[in-house]
Amino acid sequence: MRISIALATFNGERFLHEQLDSLHRQTFLPCELVICDDGSSDCTLKIIEDFARTSPFPVRVYRNDKRLGFADNFLKTASLCRGELIAFCDQDDVWLPSKLQRCAAPFSDPETVLTVHRAKIVNAELEPMGAYQGVIERAQVINSACWEPWLNELGFSMIFRRELISRYRWYERPLDFRHPGELMTHDLWIMFLARATGKIRFMPDVLSLYRQHSSNTCGAPQKGLVRAVQSAAKTGYLSYLHRCEMALVYAKYLEEAAMGHDMASGMRLREGAATYREQAIYYRERASLYNPEARSPRKLLSLIKLILQAAYQPRSRGGLGLRSFVKDFIVGISRAPREISG
Repeated sequence: MRISIALATFNGERFLHEQLDSLHRQTFLPCELVICDDGSSDCTLKIIEDFARTSPFPVRVYRNDKRLGFADNFLKTASLCRGELIAFCDQDDVWLPSKLQRCAAPFSDPETVLTVHRAKIVNAELEPMGAYQGVIERAQVINSACWEPWLNELGFSMIFRRELISRYRWYERPLDFRHPGELMTHDLWIMFLARATGKIRFMPDVLSLYRQHSSNTCGAPQKGLVRAVQSAAKTGYLSYLHRCEMALVYAKYLEEAAMGHDMASGMRLREGAATYREQAIYYRERASLYNPEARSPRKLLSLIKLILQAAYQPRSRGGLGLRSFVKDFIVGISRAPREISG
């Protein structure tokens, strides 16, 4: 299958040479490199022009009339791609030579709509800092029977079918549950659609170097037990009300999208919507559990309802998971934590 690379650039002269060289060294070359520049004022476009002269594949360059920001710029770039598959490309990373070849293989299954791989975290000089894993611990497939509604991975690790861009209007995508008032980022948008339309294949292969430096738009997420505990401690009543609201927004979006698709695709979208409506019920009860004005009997009732609804089943089955139960039982019943609004 033909793979297009969607590269969004903005003042990327510092590291762009190395990324372009890594695209050149791919064992399976792309059918094209599509670039949208978001108003660079440095030598980014000159570097691209020099590369295009000797590139073994076509290079198409577009200059935005006005700044779009990184998420819209990535989605605009992807919308201009012509290959059956599309790979998001950050301007400051380095791809390992087998990335495209390894990621393309799972698409022999027509139900696969997205592949996600691991990457090595490196510093500005490409020296190892650790392995970026996200949720990928082993090769696995997520489909309608294995749903994690709030799951996201970073765009540089994704290759997806072009239908996820061509069938859905990216400029009308819903708001991002993590950033109130902002539209979904490009990678969250693709993950959201992929969950509701087909299979996502996670690959444990390390296929790129994820560079960390002082100008990262989105750096590697912090992980570990201490980070998880700190995050949980500041999440409570307002956060769960917000998550309930966003679950209903996502459900409505998928239900409306289902009306414009064939029976099989529409059924998958409606199943996805049902999962989000179930999440809305869970988070409404969690909000009640953490309501600082609620008394202990009301909180206990909310916890019992969540248990009876099987809300704490594994996240891979659409539940809240065991850690949520432990937090709700220990913290929710006794007190409402201080939290950051939203």
